[in-house]
Amino acid sequence: MAERVVSSIRAVAAANAHVMIATGRSIRDTLPIIEAVGLSRDGAYAVCCNGAITIQLDSSAPDGYRLHRVTTLMPGQVLRSCSASCLTC
Repeated sequence: MAERVVSSIRAVAAANAHVMIATGRSIRDTLPIIEAVGLSRDGAYAVCCNGAITIQLDSSAPDGYRLHRVTTLMPGQVLRSCSASCLTC
């Protein structure tokens, strides 16, 4: 990760602003990013998996986080929605 980006994120966090990482990456791939920018404090949130999962950092949890919200993609609903919108194309 570019050092300039990391230092900017750290400066914003040091100013007591709420900083949340939001990424399309999996939880496993998001945790090192959180650690690298120094946001790994209890209670902080991160949005992972293209918005499908939100975690809350918790050092007392076995993996260092708890699932806050999990949204399950329902393929049938998505396909119906796409089909309906394609009818107007």
